[in-house]
Amino acid sequence: MTSSFVKKQTTRGRPNLPLGTKPSVGNNQLLVSSGIPSLDMLIGGGIAIGTLVMIEEDLHRTYSNVMHKLFLAEGIKCKHSIFVANEETSMDEFMKDIPSCIDDVQKTARVEEKKSTNTANDDELKIAWRYKNQPTAPKVVSTQFGHYFDLSEPVPEEKLKEVDYTCYQKDTEIGRTGYYQGLLKQITEKIKIQNLFTKDSKVIPPILRIDLSAIGSPNWNIKLSNKDGFDSSLVWFLLALKGLLRSSFACAMLSIPSHLFRSEKLLGRLRHCCDIVIDIESLPVIEKHPLSKEYHGTMEIKRMSSLNCINGQNIDTSDLAFKLKKKRFLIEKFHLPPDMGEAPSAPKPDNAPKKSSTPLCGQMTPVNNVLDF
Repeated sequence: MTSSFVKKQTTRGRPNLPLGTKPSVGNNQLLVSSGIPSLDMLIGGGIAIGTLVMIEEDLHRTYSNVMHKLFLAEGIKCKHSIFVANEETSMDEFMKDIPSCIDDVQKTARVEEKKSTNTANDDELKIAWRYKNQPTAPKVVSTQFGHYFDLSEPVPEEKLKEVDYTCYQKDTEIGRTGYYQGLLKQITEKIKIQNLFTKDSKVIPPILRIDLSAIGSPNWNIKLSNKDGFDSSLVWFLLALKGLLRSSFACAMLSIPSHLFRSEKLLGRLRHCCDIVIDIESLPVIEKHPLSKEYHGTMEIKRMSSLNCINGQNIDTSDLAFKLKKKRFLIEKFHLPPDMGEAPSAPKPDNAPKKSSTPLCGQMTPVNNVLDF
């Protein structure tokens, strides 16, 4: 006799959240991973939805590009929508260089190994006829937050075809300052098409990740300063983008070549327009440098997000360094090794007074005792 008992589904507790998100412990803000778990721990658990992250690029843009790729790789892993603007390389080449998740690489390796070992036994093993037509068990969705990626293994082309990504199309007919207006217009259209505005969507949609590379560089044909000392078009764009993100299920990561900006006032305004500001600097390859043997560069978080609170986290991040490995991008606190070696004593001049050979503490104390003072 079959039982008619059906487990009651309750809506109490945590609501259904999009893939790759979790609520913040501090302010209950919805978070997504940056693709670097060690960075997520420093910025409060992850990147909050509706915030803008700015990276001040290193000199050769080597490590800032890695951070962009990890940010997009996390979005591909979590099935997020992607909007990319990159003016240096073509979108096809840029998307092909996005690394693959370590879990996927290991899973495919295990599957291939099982296929090679079980090909001889496939004819002998037969499934029972009563279980042959039964439906397979549903796939379990991974709830892991933040993943590690193998930088030597790109995402397969079959998986890239399933990704919903949009590339920025530059309009060459508009003026110099119109590039930012066209970029903001395309981002707004992407949000409208997918119903990502918080006031319009009744159900939480997939998250949109916006990746903007080298904003403010000469590739965008934007002048860096005018007679007033700064160009207000970039500041206007960041403020407009920040206001757009606040009312949508999206987050953005952009990078600027801060070493090309001569005006410190302009850099200060750009940092003030963003929620999180990260400054990275690569270390010179010098044998005598105390950090170059173990780390590849230094990092400083100059601004932290302060959503749903009066003041954000106030932590000292001036002693951070990062290392880039084949399968990890790690951020750690560095400490200079203690100087255990004794400095060589300076030669004494000929006319210096000689040390007395008489005991200092008493008549019974030896002359060369280490306790003499």
